[in-house]
Amino acid sequence: MSGDSGDMELLESILKMAEFVAQDKGSENYDLDYSEKSIGRLDDMINDYFGDNGPSEKNFNAMVWAYGSYVAAVIDRNFNGNWYRNEDTGEVRFEPETSPIGAKPFNWVAKKFDLGDSLQEKYVSITNMFKEDRKKG
Repeated sequence: MSGDSGDMELLESILKMAEFVAQDKGSENYDLDYSEKSIGRLDDMINDYFGDNGPSEKNFNAMVWAYGSYVAAVIDRNFNGNWYRNEDTGEVRFEPETSPIGAKPFNWVAKKFDLGDSLQEKYVSITNMFKEDRKKG
């Protein structure tokens, strides 16, 4: 993959930020337990916290990274695949092992802030396409 790098450092950074989001005192009423259903609770938390306005322009990228990391951690816990960052664009994506469809949870969060898109609906839609990559519990 030209211009891409997949390594453990990226995943470690994602997981560390996801843990910060899940343990933050602002999330204590939303039960962010890394389950697939917790994506809907994250949706609710973001809606309650930001309303229709989204984060400030100054905080936009940090909030996309934080909440996107949580969604990414849920994906990583439930599916086999690898994370990649395009070094040219900075875009982060998950590529499941057996599906040609990938996931871009950071883009999902940006669209949630910009357009009000549902993270839960996006998660279900995309992950239904790569069910064969499901991790064995």
